[in-house]
Amino acid sequence: MKLRLIRVVVCAVTAFLAVPATAAADQRPFQLMIGAVFAHLKFDDPNLTSSWRSNVVFGADFGIPLFPKDSKVQLRGEFLLVPRGGNVKNVTDGLGERKIKLPYVDAAGLVDVELSDSVHLLAGASLGLRFGAAASVDGLGVDVDGVFKPIDVGLTFGADVVLVPNKVRMQVLYTHGLMNILSDEIYTPGMPYFFNSTSPAKNQTLLIMVAPGFWK
Repeated sequence: MKLRLIRVVVCAVTAFLAVPATAAADQRPFQLMIGAVFAHLKFDDPNLTSSWRSNVVFGADFGIPLFPKDSKVQLRGEFLLVPRGGNVKNVTDGLGERKIKLPYVDAAGLVDVELSDSVHLLAGASLGLRFGAAASVDGLGVDVDGVFKPIDVGLTFGADVVLVPNKVRMQVLYTHGLMNILSDEIYTPGMPYFFNSTSPAKNQTLLIMVAPGFWK
């Protein structure tokens, strides 16, 4: 399964980067980004709480040449490696924290609205492909390979701000998960010890990234 997901990601990246160079030259060039990610899991059950986990995120940003260069509205694509998860506690079962790590590859399509030369607003949709899962309860490792669904869909919005003209820009994005990422196995008798709840779980993610250069 992991190999299949990796192949899908590689094919998707190749397809996006295959945009003709002459067309892409009028848009934002390919840029690498790196920064911090803050993620946690949102539950409907008030007995389940999750604290935020922090980690490093990195990826790429590039223009999609569908509009003239001087348009105030553009499209951009992003590919990101995003570590998600959270430190979850169930106040009713007496166990300690469940530390959950869920690495994803995100592909996002964003509408870019230029407010000024230094500030752009971003909004769009993202698709996350999970390529791993690790967890522990009270410090003991737990096999959760079948607990979480392999994909996630979310709404992404934020801003892109120039910190140093022609040198460094910063991007802040928030992604709100739209689907329950727990698989049907979590509701079966074989896995009740992990969450001990039928509450759905959704990813919530804050990204703060920087990139060298500027596209104008």
